[in-house]
Parts: sequence; C-alpha cells; structure tokens
Amino acid sequence: MSPPNIIVPALISKLAEIVKGLEPIVFTMSELDAMEKRLQITSAKLRGMRNSLQPINRLPPELLTHIFSEVQLRLPSFLPLPSSGAHDYIAADWCEWLWLLQVCRHWRGVIASSPALWSNVCSSGSALEFLRRSQGAELTVYLGVRFPGFSPTLMEALAPHTSRFKEFHMLAEGPELQDVLKQKLFSSPAPRMTSLLIEMEGVDDLSSVLPPIFRGHMPKLKHLALGYFTSWPKGYFRNITSLCLYHQKESSWSSTTEFLDFLADSPRIEEICLIRGGPMRPSGTDVPPAAGRYISLKRLRKLDIGEWPSAFTIARFLSHLSLPRTTEMYIWGHIFRDHENIASILPEDISRLRNLKAIKTWYFIRQTEPAYITFKLIAVVGNTLYMTGAFPHSQILAGAISRYPLKKVKCLTLREDSTQIRRLRVSDWKALLTVVPALESLHILATGSPQATRAVVSALRPPRLFPPLLPTLDGLVCPGLKKVEITEELDLPFLHICTVSSERLMCGALELEFLFRGSSPPASSIPACGIRLIDRQRL
Repeated sequence: MSPPNIIVPALISKLAEIVKGLEPIVFTMSELDAMEKRLQITSAKLRGMRNSLQPINRLPPELLTHIFSEVQLRLPSFLPLPSSGAHDYIAADWCEWLWLLQVCRHWRGVIASSPALWSNVCSSGSALEFLRRSQGAELTVYLGVRFPGFSPTLMEALAPHTSRFKEFHMLAEGPELQDVLKQKLFSSPAPRMTSLLIEMEGVDDLSSVLPPIFRGHMPKLKHLALGYFTSWPKGYFRNITSLCLYHQKESSWSSTTEFLDFLADSPRIEEICLIRGGPMRPSGTDVPPAAGRYISLKRLRKLDIGEWPSAFTIARFLSHLSLPRTTEMYIWGHIFRDHENIASILPEDISRLRNLKAIKTWYFIRQTEPAYITFKLIAVVGNTLYMTGAFPHSQILAGAISRYPLKKVKCLTLREDSTQIRRLRVSDWKALLTVVPALESLHILATGSPQATRAVVSALRPPRLFPPLLPTLDGLVCPGLKKVEITEELDLPFLHICTVSSERLMCGALELEFLFRGSSPPASSIPACGIRLIDRQRL
C-alpha cells in the first residue's frame, strides 16, 4: 500500500478532475451539503497539518502558553490609584489578546487548556466565562478598575472562589461600596491573597473604618492600597511589605500615635506611599506620641509623601522615624504654607534620617512661579538630592537650604527660569554655593535663561577687598571647583568667564575647565585667561 504522502495528493488531484465534469443535477441538495461538510473538515485538517510545521507550533505547549501570557496586558501587583475620576486603565484594550484564538486550531487548543491565561477576571461581560475557564488557577480580580462598575451576579459568582484569590482590586463609587462590602464574597477567607486594593469615590457619609473582610484571614497579604479608609480592624495587615493610603477624609485622619502604632506592628514594611493620607492632623487635634518614641523601619526602601496639608505635618511625622541609608524619599505636592520654607519639612533632629547623610549630588531646579499654587518635589534617591518646583524666593534662601546636609556634595546641577518675577541675585547664588564647600563640578542648565548663567558665574568671583590685599582663598566659594558645564547658552559671557577664572587662579584656586553642550563658545580661546574652552556642541 502506498504511503499517505503519495496517496493523499493523488486522491485530491483525482477528485478535482472529477468535480470539473459534474453537473448540478447529479446530486440532491442534502448530498451536496454532506459532501461540502466533509470537504471542509478535510480542508481544516490539512490547514492544521500545515500550521503544525511552523517553527512556533513545534514548541512545547507550556512554553507557548508562557509566550501567550506575555501578550496579555497586565497591571502591577501593587496598584494604588492616587487620582480622581476615570483612570487610564479603563481606556486600555484588555481583551485584545483574545484575537490569538482566531489564528489556528492548535493555538485555540493551547489557550483553552491553559487556566492561567484566564485567571484575570474583570467586571466585563465575559467575566463568568473567564472564571469558568480558569478552573483551579489563582485569580487576579479587578472590579471597576479595568472596566467600570460590577454586577451582583459577578459578586455571587466570585464568592465560592475566594480561596483562589491572589490579587483583589476594587474601585467602587458612591453608596455602591457600602452594599458591596456586605456581599457574601467578603465573608470567606482569602488564604492565598498577596495584594489588595479597595478604593471608594464620591461618598462623604460612609464610615472611614474598613469593615471586617475575608474574615481577617489573609496571611500572605504583602501589598495593601486603601482609598478613603483611614483605619481597619485591629490585627489586620501586620505582614504587609507595601502600603498606600490616599484620598482620606479630613475629619477622619489618623493621629500620629495611631499611625506609629500600626508601623510598629508592621516590621516587614518596605514601601510606604501616603498621598493625602496618613497622620496629617493639625497640632490642635493630633494625639502626639510619647517623647522620644521612634519607629525604626529597617527594611524601608521607599517613602512617598504627597499632597499633605503643610510641611509641619511632614516634619512631625519624620521626627519619629529612623530610616536606613538606602531609603528613597519623595516629598511632593502643594506642601508649603506661606510662612514655611524648604527646610520646614525636616525635623529639628535629622540624625536618624540616615538616607540624608551621604548626599553627593544635588539638582536644584527653580521653575516659573504661576499665578496659582503649583507642584514642588524634594526627593532623596541614593546619594542624590532633587529640589524642583516653582519655589518663591523666601522658600529657598541659603539659611533654609543649609538645613540639608550638603557639605559632601561634589556635583551640582542648577537652573532658574528666566521668567521668574524675582530672580536669585548674585548674592543669593553666592550664599547658596557656600552650603556646598566641597563642590567639584557645576552644571548650569542655561536654556532661555542667560541671566542665571551670568549671576552664577559672578557668584564664583572672589570678593573684592578694600584696601587691596594679597588675594587668598578666604571668602572664595567652592575653592575645590574644577569644572563648569554650561548647556544651551547662546550668548556666552566669554570675557566675564575669563576674568572670573583668572581671578580665582590668583587666589590659589584650581584651574577651571569650562565645557559647553549645545552652546556657542567663541572660535578661539585666550590662554592668558587661565581657562580651557571645550566645544561640546557636537558631542
């Protein structure tokens, strides 16, 4: 008997020849339908054979499943939603990966037999189908996050599966939330849950205390994000590593003592994000902790504080913390009242804030002051300090900045917008530069701001002595400065630069190397001026 690879093509060729000579009246309608159906089945099998020869389809089903999972859009497990109104998550096409089902029968079979691919259950029309196909896989549930709203039918369908919950993220609006938390879904344990988010929007009369959920049995919970709620049943969430509290109602803000009690019971905490949430009470209503009480957060990697009502409340909170050197700290928002300055966020004693002790690089960016209060950021990342925002003149005086430990700073990058109503004067820049005595490298971002370039360079000039005396390093700012880089300066004050450099040399300072990036240096240099010009416009 001939092998299939010979006989099958021969039969198909013979069939094609016979069909050419057939007349319609030879067969009945039912016979034609039956033959067409058999031909369709045969054709589908042939297409399947062809697809099986493709390199990707020779992969093991487990590996192919992993590739398909990379096509799915996924959200991070720690999912705070610090904004109001609609979230961008809703605009994404979360079901686009289902087009893979249309490629071939083999892919449909692999996807249908892979419960993990169906484990992301959203409040969409296909939620029940996803829940059925997920079988026993761990579930990641999104209610009102990736698709708006959710139905009681879905809540009832999810109730028997809480033991499979790995992540649960819920965004509810208005009185909907109060009814949702009474659902049977929240009365069963969630022993596998590692991430939980519950946010409420649009309700002012709801209790800010989170009611008992999942019977308090969430032993593996690591990531917690709560919007609106300020407290929870005692003993909850002691093993978490990541905490986000945001958009809390002012009348229910926790006291400093209450929040420190929670931190003391959370020794594994690694990330704290407080966006208009946390111990923000004014001094008149706060319950202060006992004198000398400090919470050591030895594992804390990141502290994020945003949109607090005043710098005073931030300083009060920080005064009771002990942070390791590796902690990244971000403080941002409309955080300064009229009488506060950039130092107001720091407690009187910063010795326990060890992440501030090794600052070697400083970015100081002063933006234009608009007619309204605007965003400001102060951050410490590694050994770098960032200060950026529309700081009024009174908030950034040298006396305030000197509260920061900047004596070890080697590199400074600065910029001041040219449209400032009150620009920093030469004396202001000179005072600021005195707080970084070990400075070796200065970078001026001069785009559209020639006044700042001239003022900063002038601040580097030695003081003029009357009567004239022998020049010394006394009174010279940044005597160890070696390099000044100027970016995007189209009208360089060349002679001014030369005289500053030569005067510093006469005082015994190091020779300055000026570098220009995207600037317009002169065609030639003057050796007598004591500087070396390097055109970096093309680098």
